[in-house]
Amino acid sequence: MDGDARVVGLDAYYREQQGVPDEEINVDVPEAIEHELLVDHIGRLIAGESVERPVYDFVTHSRAVRGVRVAPGDTIIVEGLFTFYWPELRALLD
Repeated sequence: MDGDARVVGLDAYYREQQGVPDEEINVDVPEAIEHELLVDHIGRLIAGESVERPVYDFVTHSRAVRGVRVAPGDTIIVEGLFTFYWPELRALLD
């Protein structure tokens, strides 16, 4: 690890909702986030592995085909509205 901090934002982990009418999309609920993948990625970063973080497109409500590579760092900052919602994620944080 290189001593840098990594920021992982929950907005990247929104579930695909392509084709769902805009008026039916609610990103302000925990269910909108694919927390299983988020927890997996945070665990892997803590273990010293790189991950490919999704890239969410708010216009199409879908994920890009390719994500962004995130390398592990000495500090991982998880930010977003529901960061402390899931017990599995809270267990990884200190």
